[in-house]
Parts: sequence; C-alpha cells; structure tokens
Amino acid sequence: MTIKHTNQPHSMKIFSVIWFGQLVSVLGSRITDFALGLWVLEQTGSVTPFALTFLWTLLPTIILSPFAGVIVDRWNRRTVMLLSDTGAACGTLLVWILLSGGQLDVIHIYVIAFIKSSLSVFQMPAYAAAVPSLVPRKHIGRANGMVQGAEAIALLLAPLIAGVLLSSIELRGVILVDLSTFLVALATLLFVRIPAIHTTATQSQDESFQQSLFNGWKYILSQTGLLSLIIFFSFSNFLAGVLQVLIQPLILSFAHVTALGFMLSLGSSGMLVGSILMGSWGGPKRRIHGVLGFHMVAVLAVILIGVRPSSILVTIGLFLVYFCMPIINASDRAILNTKVDASMQGRVFALANMLAQVAMPIGYVLAGPAVDYLFSPIVQSDGRFSELITLLVGSGAQREIGLVLMLLGFVGVLLTIAGYMYRPLRSIDNLPDANLPSGEFSDSLPVPKQSVV
Repeated sequence: MTIKHTNQPHSMKIFSVIWFGQLVSVLGSRITDFALGLWVLEQTGSVTPFALTFLWTLLPTIILSPFAGVIVDRWNRRTVMLLSDTGAACGTLLVWILLSGGQLDVIHIYVIAFIKSSLSVFQMPAYAAAVPSLVPRKHIGRANGMVQGAEAIALLLAPLIAGVLLSSIELRGVILVDLSTFLVALATLLFVRIPAIHTTATQSQDESFQQSLFNGWKYILSQTGLLSLIIFFSFSNFLAGVLQVLIQPLILSFAHVTALGFMLSLGSSGMLVGSILMGSWGGPKRRIHGVLGFHMVAVLAVILIGVRPSSILVTIGLFLVYFCMPIINASDRAILNTKVDASMQGRVFALANMLAQVAMPIGYVLAGPAVDYLFSPIVQSDGRFSELITLLVGSGAQREIGLVLMLLGFVGVLLTIAGYMYRPLRSIDNLPDANLPSGEFSDSLPVPKQSVV
C-alpha cells in the first residue's frame, strides 16, 4: 500500500489511511484491556485490584502530559506516533511472554498498564495535532468526528469481540490478535507521511526543553477564550465522573443485572450514532455551538436519567448523553485545531487533556460520599422536605442517586449558560485562524522552527 503525494498538501485519503490504522489498533487494545481486566478479577476475586488498573492507567496522563506536548511540538508527529505504537506493542508482547511462561502476576499488569498509558500520552496529542496537517480546513470537524467514531466503535465492539475470542482462543490468543492490530497501525504510518510544521515566525532551535514547556503554559494562559474552553471541559468532566460512578447503582436499584447490560449497551450506541453524524456533517459552522449547544442537551438528559426509576427514561437519557459526546469533543478539537498555532498544538492538546483528566477522578472520589453521607439522610428523613424530594425524583431504593443526578444536571445547565454568557468563550469562533502547516511533507526529525509566545 502506497500513497502518492501530489501538490495538494491536504488529503482526506491520507488521513483516512492513518485513521483506519489507529481504529484497528484502538480496537485491539480495548479488547486486550477488557480481557486482562477479567483475568485480574478471576485471579484476585476482588474489585480493588481491578480498580487499581484504572489508577495506573490514569496517572501517566496527569504526570506526563505537559512533557509529552513539548515532545510532540519539537519532533515530527508521525515519528512520535510510530514510537508510541511500537512501545505499546512491546508492552503487549511482554504480557504474552509472561503469560506463556506462567509468570504473569497482577503487579505486572499494573506496570505494563502504566507504561502503555505513558506512551498513549504522547500518541494522543501527536494524532490530534496532525489533523490540520492532513485535511482541508473545512473538513477538520469531519475528521475529528471520525476520530471520535473510532473510539465509539472500539467501546461498543471490544467487550463483544473479547468474549468471543476468550471462549475460542483464550487470553494468549487475544493478546496475539492485539499484536497484529499494532502491525496494521504501524504499516499505515510507515506508508504515509505527515506534513512538517512551518510557521511564519521563527524560534531558536536550541530553545531549552524547560522554556518550551513554560511557553506552552504561557500560551494557554494568554488566550482567554481557549483557557475558558479548557476550564469548561474540566468542570464538565467532573460532572461526567460523578455520572459514571452512579449510573450502575442507580439502574440496579430498580432493574436486574441483565437489564443493566442491555441499557448500557443501547445507551452507549448513541456515541456511534453521534460520531457518524459528526463525521458526515462536520458540526455547526460556529463550533462553540457544537460544544455548548450539545452540552446543554447532554445535561438535560442527565436530569431525565435522575427524574424517575424508569428503564425507558434512563435508556433515552444515556443515549442522548452518549450521542452528544462525540459532537462536543470533535467540535472542541476542531476549535483547537484551527485557533491554536500549529507549533503549539501538541502542548495545548496535552495540557488540555491533563486538566480534563484530573477533574474526572475528583468526581469519582466525591460521588459515593455525597450520596451516602449527604443526600441519603435527606431523602430518608420525614417531613415536607422529604415529600418534595419524592415528588421530584419518585420513591424507592437509591432515590438519593436520582436526586444527585438531577442536581448534577441543573449544575450542568448553569455551567452551559455561564459559558454562553462569558463573551471570550461565546465568541471563540471569532478569533483569527491560527497559522497552520504549509503542507510540505517531511519525515525529518529536527525541531521545527516555531514562534515563541
């Protein structure tokens, strides 16, 4: 497979080749992650070791993101993606070797999860920052919709495929399948090239790593609209963290575990539908409406989830939340792709991802105590206030969770209104388009010339 480079610098064909390779790789990784999670549960018989795998996966995002952004902006982005995918494949191979030798332990899963997640911290901003180099400006929204679609496909198919593979070729076979998906991703990257970054301004190529890191923070802090967008997503991710923790116990309070799986699957299918829509449509012309407008729909859907112990209402609400997610995320990425200077996009994407990821575990930690120690006594108390709560969220077990989700949705509504009222965020589309890559293809490793902010 070869790609013929023409004088046209932007090519949806080249992007589609890279997108396909990353889709296959993400799907393989999700299948392995699901299978290894089941292995940890089977080996330990405890939820705590299983939960710790998520912690070791999250920590690199918080610790390494600022440094990853600097690397992405100083190196060729295709090279960063190649090295990240190669390193992740080596981690997966190590799991297979340990498993085959009967030496695999839970501690090995933690270490390898940390390493693979660390490599992903570099891969994500490199992939995101490469988009405007590969597609015409008018198709950036569509391209980011396709990226969200790959995540949705992996989310939906990974558990199903993992279940089938585990029953037929067992865990070692699943890992070999994952290794083959890395080869597909590496092949697509080897046979295409990503345009090098060339900006109108100049920067000393001997700028220190520390200065590059400082300039990334300085750039974000100096751009009020972009900073407010990142802060908005941090608060939104906090709300998402609370919802993620509470949705399963809410459903199990009135439905069987079989219904839980069906409702979650049907609800999460909304993410695929939203991704397909975004991939074909590209989002609204004013992309901030894609962020704030669909965020309003999502938080109203959260209120719908909490209002009554109803399988229909919860499923509809979940579908709408998942449907809005790829449109919100793709619109956000499109804003960053077009409004952030190409030489800064690696740092901006990495720092934005770090700030968003930090907020979500705070929601994880606070959700349970808020339900158990604050809202549960309120719901179970007697008097007119209790009657009012029953009127709002209905009666039955765990209605305090319904109350929390309703309040969560109202907070989200206020957050969205505040976003529209804050002029720098509302008017972010009015910012001048940033200096994007000129479209010259290069595989060179030297640090590109870029402007000092």
